[in-house]
Amino acid sequence: MLISVLLIPLGFRAIFGFLNVPIGLELQPKLHLDVLKALANPTFLTLYPKSITASLGVTFVVLATAFVYKKQELAIRFAKLGLICLIVTALLGIAYAETLNIYANYKFKNAFGSLLGLKAEYDVSWIFLAKVVFITIQFTALTLLIFKRNGIMMPLAGFSALTGVFAGEMLNAFSQYPYLIANASNLPPEVVSALADIINLAKPNPIATMESLYLITLAFLIPLLASASLLVYLVLKPEEG
Repeated sequence: MLISVLLIPLGFRAIFGFLNVPIGLELQPKLHLDVLKALANPTFLTLYPKSITASLGVTFVVLATAFVYKKQELAIRFAKLGLICLIVTALLGIAYAETLNIYANYKFKNAFGSLLGLKAEYDVSWIFLAKVVFITIQFTALTLLIFKRNGIMMPLAGFSALTGVFAGEMLNAFSQYPYLIANASNLPPEVVSALADIINLAKPNPIATMESLYLITLAFLIPLLASASLLVYLVLKPEEG
C-alpha cells in the first residue's frame, strides 16, 4: 500500500510536469518519450515531493480533527505532524513556483503574476489567494491546538485541508489555460505544428469519451471509497466498555 501510494502520484505528477514543459520528447528514431529525461523535469522534481508532503499534511490534519474531541493528546500528535508537513509543503510550493517562473513563465504569470504586478493572460491568482486562506486557517488551528490545547478551529481546519487540495489542483490546471502544454518552446516548430491539432482543447478529448475508462475508474473507486469509509468508522467508533 505504501509503494502504491507513492507511485500513483508519481505518475500523475510526471504527466503534469510534462504538461508544464515537455522535456523528454524525442524525435529520433521516431517520436517517443525518454522517461529518464521526463523524470528529470525541473517542474516535476519540485511538484512531486510537494504533493507527497501535502497529502501527508492533509491526512494528519483530518486525523487531528477526528480525534480532537475524543483523544486530545493523540490529536495533538497528529497536529504536530500536520504542522511540520504544512511548513515543508509551503517551502516546496515556493520552489515549484520558481521552477514555473523559469521554465513555464506563462503559467507562472497566470497563477501569481497579478499579485506581483505582472500581466497575466488568464488571471487565476484568486484561486491562489483562496489557497492561502485555507493554509492560514490550518496553520492557526494547528498552532492553537498544539500550544493552547484549544481545538475549537479544528473542524474548520479539516474542511480547509480538503478544500485546499482541490484549490491547488484547480490552480495548477487552470493557470495554463487554454493550452494543454504550458511551454512548448523547446520543441522544434515542425513538431509543434504536428501536435497542434492533437492538443487543441477546443476539440473533444478522445480519452474522455471512452466508456471503458469510466468503468475501470469506477471499479477502482468502489473499493477505495469502501476502505476510506471503514477507516472513518473505525476512527470515530465509540470505545466499548
